[in-house]
Amino acid sequence: MRNFLRVIFGLNVIFLAMLAISYPGIEPGSGASVVAGLSIVVIAVTMLASGALIYIDWDPSDDEHWQEYLEDEDES
Repeated sequence: MRNFLRVIFGLNVIFLAMLAISYPGIEPGSGASVVAGLSIVVIAVTMLASGALIYIDWDPSDDEHWQEYLEDEDES
């Protein structure tokens, strides 16, 4: 899972760099500038989320609550 999150983080860095390179050529107030602004928000949120999950070393298969939930389902 950690490798997958690193790939997602790396792709976000690439997308953000491409957007930063192309942003000066976008006319302010145009539809393209609105799309670029929204893209920055989406990329930043995804980058922060994947960075946080990498930092805390999250692994969904090791989640104790998930294991407890599965055990409760087996008992029912």
